[in-house]
Amino acid sequence: MSNIPAQIRAKIREAKEQQLKKLNLSYSSTNYQLTEIPTEIFQLEQLESLDLTDNRIEQIPQEILNLQKLNSLNLIGNRLTEITETLGNLPNLIFLGLSWKSLERLPSWIYQIEQLSLDLRRNQLTSLPESITKLTNLTQLNLSVNRLISLPESITKLTNLTQLNLSVNSLTSLPESITKLTNLIQLNLRGNSLTSLPESITKLTNLTQLDLSVNRLTSLPESITKLTNLTQLYLRGNRLTSLPESITKLTNLTQLDLSVNRLTSLPESITKLTNLTQLDLSVN
Repeated sequence: MSNIPAQIRAKIREAKEQQLKKLNLSYSSTNYQLTEIPTEIFQLEQLESLDLTDNRIEQIPQEILNLQKLNSLNLIGNRLTEITETLGNLPNLIFLGLSWKSLERLPSWIYQIEQLSLDLRRNQLTSLPESITKLTNLTQLNLSVNRLISLPESITKLTNLTQLNLSVNSLTSLPESITKLTNLIQLNLRGNSLTSLPESITKLTNLTQLDLSVNRLTSLPESITKLTNLTQLYLRGNRLTSLPESITKLTNLTQLDLSVNRLTSLPESITKLTNLTQLDLSVN
């Protein structure tokens, strides 16, 4: 570890001496960008969580297999030139955060991992392979900050998804079939180019959080008011000129963000949203 700053050496030493299960060596934690994974880490066989976010790591050595207890590995924001199949042989891996310099499709070995939450934000994905349907136990999928212009029908087979993040892409519409994801609790569509929502969105009855901020919506469909389990609805930065009277049906709302729209008035019925703790109407 001769080329590694003292504070990082100290962190690794502490993890070894105290048998820590978590080690955070992200740039935000150390203020230093690693170019490789320190070999001493591979001696920490008790590790269950390793955060290497926003470093400059280019390769993942085979020795990572020494960390057989690892269940969370975050490599978002690195400079990986290749993604070794070795990761598919970590038996307890359930969370994988992955940025790859040229990640335009998913590596085939990823389908070997049965229980997985997958974070693929900040890549260059323009589409998803049909084979993503093999990840049938996937519960969380983060595809934010990519280049998706549409969603494949295949994504609707991931019926165990509870969280889906599609923010900051180039989506102009959603397929009607997205409503097959009936277990969704959180759906983030912030920062796309949506002009409308499918009427069938009403089938996502388990949604508690829906983020539609920074899109091109000019109106809300009446159907959205049937999502009665919603507690958080974010509509900032659209082109809304009015709200449907039926918004009162969203009686569980605690947060409603309508800022940066084109509203000139509100329906009287909005006063019936008695559980609201936050209401933002700024810049209308």
